[in-house]
Amino acid sequence: MSKLAANLPFVLRAQAKQCARMGSILYTGLLERTVAEIEAGMGGICIHLLREFSDDPPQTALGLRFLGAVNRLVLEGKAPDLAPCYSGDNLDMDETWSRFTQVLQSHEGELAELIHRPVRTNEVARSAALLPGFLEVARQTGLPLRLLEAGAGAGLNLLWDRYFYAASNQAWGDPHSPVVFRGAYRHNHPSLRGTAPVVERSGCDEQPLYAASAEDRLTLLSFVWPDNPARVQRMHAALDLAQRIPVTIDNARAEEWVANQLKEPALQRATTVFHTMFLDRLAAQARSRFQFVMEEAGKLATKDAPLAWLRMEPGGVEAEVRLRMWPGGKDQLIALSGFHGEWVDVPDAAGGGRSTPVRLS
Repeated sequence: MSKLAANLPFVLRAQAKQCARMGSILYTGLLERTVAEIEAGMGGICIHLLREFSDDPPQTALGLRFLGAVNRLVLEGKAPDLAPCYSGDNLDMDETWSRFTQVLQSHEGELAELIHRPVRTNEVARSAALLPGFLEVARQTGLPLRLLEAGAGAGLNLLWDRYFYAASNQAWGDPHSPVVFRGAYRHNHPSLRGTAPVVERSGCDEQPLYAASAEDRLTLLSFVWPDNPARVQRMHAALDLAQRIPVTIDNARAEEWVANQLKEPALQRATTVFHTMFLDRLAAQARSRFQFVMEEAGKLATKDAPLAWLRMEPGGVEAEVRLRMWPGGKDQLIALSGFHGEWVDVPDAAGGGRSTPVRLS
């Protein structure tokens, strides 16, 4: 194996382990077999396609870009022989791999272009992790919420209050919503009591996506793991709902957009800046600038014009949902979550469910 390709097995194997931990047998198997082909050094189609991406940083998720490109062809009807293997039923990995490599060979040129595209996700289930944070802002301030999302994608998580959330003994949201979360809250589930009226919502993204765009819908769906049917169904439902309830997503850099939005305190509403799995996508300088903007805006906050910073970001092998409130600037851990929001736990002090120890790191 050439030095140029030496980094590929490490990057792809790490992605395979993450897929296994997060419940995709299909993607785990495909990535493991891709690694095996590359390490065999036989010059197969996988190394031919992926060689030029050998030096891509790990955070660009080459494995997901690669599999997302193939999934896009499946969704477009360009890989009909592979499509049945992506249904999630009765997976035969040998047959799937054979059909998968046939697609790589017959669509090599198109895939080479598609793999350049960044992973674009707007994981709707992260709203389940954010919900206890929004409720806490409303409880602490007694004010309606003004929502500002950084890195909003298509703005699907800006519509969190239009979804329905069910825990073992509580529920919150619209029971008639097409977007439903059941089974996400485990062990110490958050309290779902209280109201959180939203009076304003907007977001920004450097490459906004739009629910009404067939191209953007295809992009988002292509990065949902196809053997996770609940996620696929939820994405379809959320995109359909977003077409009926459009929100403004500005094409802007987050640190600049947030600074502009927070120039003046908003009276009689709790301004809540939030983001999910976003900060690592920023360059170090932009990340520092973003934090500085929040700190400076916090100095202007008052009881009648409070500011909240709600973020769901990596905390090791899981995500942490943290909330910082001004005036005061107190920061608290609201919840722990899977990276997709597929499960949510909270520390004992904030829990509304069973008292079970929670690992914080």
